[in-house]
This record gives sequence, C-alpha cells and structure tokens, in this order.
Amino acid sequence: HGADGAGAERPHPDAYFTSHFWWMGNGAEPMCNWTSWCTQNVLLTVFLLPTTQQQRQAAVKQAAYSLDCFLKDYGADGCCNEGAQYYRHAGLTLWGCLEILSSIVPEAFSPLFHEPKIKNIAEYICNVHVEGPYYLNFGDCSPLAGRCGAREYRFGQAVGSDALQALAAADFRADADPDHLQNPDGSTHINLWYRLTTAFAEEEMMTYSAAPRHHLTVWYPSVGVYAARQGSWVLGAKFGSNGDSHNHNDTGSITVYKDGRTFLIDIGVESYTKKTFSPQRYEIWTMQSAWHNLPTFDGVQQLPGAEYAAREVCTEENSITGELAGAYPPIPGLTTYRRSVSVSEQGITLRDETDYPGTVDLTLLTEQQPSPLRTALRWAHWAASALTRTPQRLLLRRCPSPTRACAPHGRKQSIRSPCISKKC
Repeated sequence: HGADGAGAERPHPDAYFTSHFWWMGNGAEPMCNWTSWCTQNVLLTVFLLPTTQQQRQAAVKQAAYSLDCFLKDYGADGCCNEGAQYYRHAGLTLWGCLEILSSIVPEAFSPLFHEPKIKNIAEYICNVHVEGPYYLNFGDCSPLAGRCGAREYRFGQAVGSDALQALAAADFRADADPDHLQNPDGSTHINLWYRLTTAFAEEEMMTYSAAPRHHLTVWYPSVGVYAARQGSWVLGAKFGSNGDSHNHNDTGSITVYKDGRTFLIDIGVESYTKKTFSPQRYEIWTMQSAWHNLPTFDGVQQLPGAEYAAREVCTEENSITGELAGAYPPIPGLTTYRRSVSVSEQGITLRDETDYPGTVDLTLLTEQQPSPLRTALRWAHWAASALTRTPQRLLLRRCPSPTRACAPHGRKQSIRSPCISKKC
C-alpha cells in the first residue's frame, strides 16, 4: 500500500507486475474460474487507479495471455466444467475482461465477441437452465445457481444472443433482490462495477419483451453434459469423466425435474472446509458416486481422475447411452455396465445393464419421500414402476431439500429390479 496526500492508504497492483500467481497461466497448466475472475478485478484496479501507461500496457499484455490460458481449457462447445454456479465467476467474468479490454483497445478485443466459442460460453447458462431458479447441476455446483441479471444481459448483447438476453431480463424482473444485496456470495454486491452495470441496464431489462426459450436437446461433448426436455419433464445427465474442476465422482449421473420441480436430485456440496480441497476430498460422502444416482458393485464406487470416464457415448434427440464400467476401478467379474436414459412427454426411462455377478445397489436421491406400492413407488403427484425378481436392488434415499445435503443414514426402501429399469 501507499499513502496519498491526505494520509489515506490506497492500493497499488504492484504484485501483478512483479510476481507470478498460478491463476495467471503458465503454458499447459490447467486454469479455472480464478483466472478470468482475478484478471477482471486486476484490470478494474489498474484502469481505475492513477497507474502509469507502462503499467497499463503490461496489464493488457498479461491479461491477454491469462485469458488465452483460461480459454484453452474450454471446448469449442463452451461448456463450463465447473457448473452453472461457477459460470458467474468463469464465463461471466470472461465477459468482464473482454468488456474492459474492448473499451481500451476496441480494434483488438471487440471482434472476439463474434467468435463462436465465446458465444457458446455465454449461452451455456441458458442451456442448463431448468425453470425459475433451478439449474441442472453437477460437481460442487448447487441447483440454485443464482438469478441472471445485467452482466448476463450485456454478455448476451455482446455476442448477439437473444436467448441469453431474454433469460437475463426475465430473471432480473423476477428477482426480489436484483442488486444481490442479500446474496451470501459477497462478491456479487461489493463490486461497484457490477452495481453500476445493473443501474445502466435496468431500464432495458425491464422493457425487454422476448420470452426465455430452451433448446429441446443440448449435448456438450467436451464435458459430457447432456440436457433434454419433453413436455413437463427435464433430464440432465453427465457422461464425461471424473477429472473436472470441482469434481465429484458422478460419471453417468442423472437429475430429473417435473413441472419445474426437483424429482431426482444432485445434492451438490456441503459447506467448504479444509478437507474439501485436500487429499481426503473423496472421503466426503457428497463427493462419492453412491450419492449421485449411480450404482455400487458390492460396495465399490467410482474413483476420481480423468481416466475414470464414460466411453462409447451415444446421444440422440431424447436419449443418451454410454458404457460406464471404466469410471470404476477394476472389479473382478465386471466387464460392462451400460446406462441409457431417455425422456418423453410421458416421463423418464432409465435402464442399467451389467454382467456383474455380485450385488448391485443403485441409489436414487429424491427430495420427496416415496410411498411404496405393490409393484411401484409413488412420489406425491408422480408414480414410478419398477420391475422385480432379480438379485439387484434399488435403494431410495430422501433428501428434505435439494439445497441442503442429506445425511448418509437417510430413509431407504429396497425393491428388486431386473436391469434396474425405472419409468416415471
């Protein structure tokens, strides 16, 4: 820090020019949301403080390099492998960086908004939106990823996305706290630039007339994220690998919504602790595959790492199929475990097939407590049929809220099912 003439301290971004922080990028090293988020905030600092022209030129050069390092880890499809909640600190702060840089050197940076990859990054949040406040979630992400607002609206304008502008404007109008003053994530309301962006975009968003719309099917091969909707049903699936940033062992997992309400859920993550980002991360039950609508084979679960992945993935308009045995460690007797899931206006059909000769336990997590019937299970307004008479078991555990993790000793109901075939 340095002192101004009145004796008050003011910050200097000297460390940015004299030190290397991991999030600044270094060749092939993997980056995450820290890169664009920190770079955006450094650019705001450098160009709002009375810095020298030499410092400003150095900041632009370093920022451009850091953003290249950030973008290298995105596929051409623009999928955020950290999930919808982290989009706000990843793709959306990428917009922040490009917006600032475009105002400084427009001829160099403004054309980037016309790149297909940048538009795909922008529209990711639209494609994993379910309805209202809910998003298809995986990894550490919550299904309540936060309302869109002015930054998403401006990002949509910059890349020419009517869909993103419509979602952002509708969310802004529906948000009881559009300035995010009550948001527990303090970064959304302590940033004066965010507040000013909202103030200058408010009138446009209040009068924007287009309604949000969704693609019926979306497939992100770079991460293995699939979304499909038919009628009142929305299906989300993750057929990628266990090597994502903020990873959970969830390859092959599914989430299901009916009438905009949670049905089969991904419980997300507990509050971050020292253990969350330690070698003991996967001792935490919320990180484990048994708690992601996936089976165990005599208690054996999936392992973390990019090598533990889905293979032979095939997507169609309303369905996805893949071989998931490779997401588990070598298990004697297990050579294949194929999952297929499809959506229609009548519901969701999930089919698991395996040659494993031992005990297969499939755990499905629901928000509501199911009521067992003779050959079916019923959840309030929804019914599910389950075939019987094989050694495989279906375990049903109820979570009282999709936003609060449930304990491993939750209620469970066992029924017998061949290939664990479920129709909702």
